Amino acid sequence: MSFEYIEINDPLYVENKDKNGEDDFIMVRAKECSDVPISIPDWQPVAHCFTTRLDVSLIHDTKISSFERVRQTPRPRFIKTHLPVSYLPKSYWKVKPKTVYIRRNPKSVAISYFHHSRGIFYKGTMENFLQSFMREHHFYSPYHAHVIEYHELQGCDNVLYLSYEEMKQDLRSVIGRVCAFFGKSYSDAELQQLVDHLSFESMRENSAVNYEDPNVPRIDGSRFMRKGQLASWKEELSPEMIKALDQWTVQNVPKAEHRHLFE
Repeated sequence: MSFEYIEINDPLYVENKDKNGEDDFIMVRAKECSDVPISIPDWQPVAHCFTTRLDVSLIHDTKISSFERVRQTPRPRFIKTHLPVSYLPKSYWKVKPKTVYIRRNPKSVAISYFHHSRGIFYKGTMENFLQSFMREHHFYSPYHAHVIEYHELQGCDNVLYLSYEEMKQDLRSVIGRVCAFFGKSYSDAELQQLVDHLSFESMRENSAVNYEDPNVPRIDGSRFMRKGQLASWKEELSPEMIKALDQWTVQNVPKAEHRHLFE
């Protein structure tokens, strides 16, 4: 797999990078994507935002590369990734591993991503972060293209599509769909155990989910799992920023049939 590397010359990023504590980002476009079974006519993958530290495998600091962790994990294994379709290895399209793709409302993503980044490296304001996010200059951006490309895959019955909002509104129903997708069957009591264990309230107290060392006291506001509320962006975003984010979605989602993916 080969890539094209595009330097970011946007003045907003260049002038504020050091002050905001941002990494040396670069836009990276996959050049060989003929194996991707996508239905978009004359599709050309867009460039996605990554760091110039091309050996990085996780935003979080860990003792072992995530690539090496995957290699060492016995099968069957669970792999979490943010990679766009154009970055998936060629073997993915032959093996077709079971894949669960989860999307979320862009405004919720923006707020959650800001707080997540603040807990790791970001030093700037929310407004600056959101402006950069809408200019596609944060890890794994652009968001809309990422979602649309996965939902335009053809003949991929190995992919289950879910949304964060569905899980919050009816977690038990979503768990049922996931069980069916993986060919698993559980009693009502066992399903209820899953519902309780996978609830946001339970996961918020789970040190493993929050990337915490159980031997180190928790710092207030540092949890990876923060609020877990639907549409909490209404409490944090100004009317002007809500309008800007909505216009950003309209500009990047020109086809009406894709709009429901971002509600």
